[in-house]
Amino acid sequence: MKKSWLIYLCIIPLLFLSCFKNSQDKSLFFKEAGEGEAIIFIHGSQEDYRAFMPQLDLLKENFRVITYSRRYNYPNNNEYKKGTPFNPMTEAEDLEKLRNKIGLKKFHIVGHSYGGLIAMAYTNKYQDNLNSIVVSEPPVLNIQGCEESLKAAEEGLIKKLNIAFELNDSILVMKSIFEFFVGQDIQDQIPPEALNALKANLTEMKAMAGSENPFPGIPTSFEIPTMIVTSKHTIPILKCTNEALVNNMPNAKHVHISGASHDMWMSHPEIMASHLKKFISKK
Repeated sequence: MKKSWLIYLCIIPLLFLSCFKNSQDKSLFFKEAGEGEAIIFIHGSQEDYRAFMPQLDLLKENFRVITYSRRYNYPNNNEYKKGTPFNPMTEAEDLEKLRNKIGLKKFHIVGHSYGGLIAMAYTNKYQDNLNSIVVSEPPVLNIQGCEESLKAAEEGLIKKLNIAFELNDSILVMKSIFEFFVGQDIQDQIPPEALNALKANLTEMKAMAGSENPFPGIPTSFEIPTMIVTSKHTIPILKCTNEALVNNMPNAKHVHISGASHDMWMSHPEIMASHLKKFISKK
């Protein structure tokens, strides 16, 4: 199960990408399909808009579905300059600019992994723009009871990434990421196209490594319908945050995907789309 979060890079249905509307300006690339109530998906770290392409195909008959690449992710070419602020709040401001650009009044927000932190940060500031929020397995969060997980991320990932980026050594950067999330360096065990896709999103990891506070404390009390999604075979470092969110948000709907891992949106797209449709219809 340790390698399953990488599967999405190998099974993206590239052949149907051209079927959807897309846009690229100086900041954010996005694709959209369908009409009706809008859903915006926010991808996780070292991912991009492609992580949710299956959802466009599955949901376009009922919703206007939008998946975008965050500021430093493929295929955007925004350069990261050392000292530039980067955290869930700055990413949330990018999302607000995207909302205004495409003319949305209200929408449903879905955030996966680091995108979950962004979704929560956006909701705290722009809750009036939202119909609901869905969060699936956000990473380590500065939340009571998860201090050890936060410390492990800061020392086991962020510090090592800073060293690797200072050396301008992409192999060492990838080694640091794999060892933290997977437990070993598996660069020579995954398909070249998958490795290249991960490397295409290294600018975001550089921004995260250079951030003063990439994992801040974010209030988790929302006045809109909320769903938390977890998986049985998740990455160990995420378990504390998952449990804390479920315990701290007793009024939220909790969906546990027993057969999935952290890559649930790509490995189980039909199941995820079904849960999302049911949740939105009952909001």
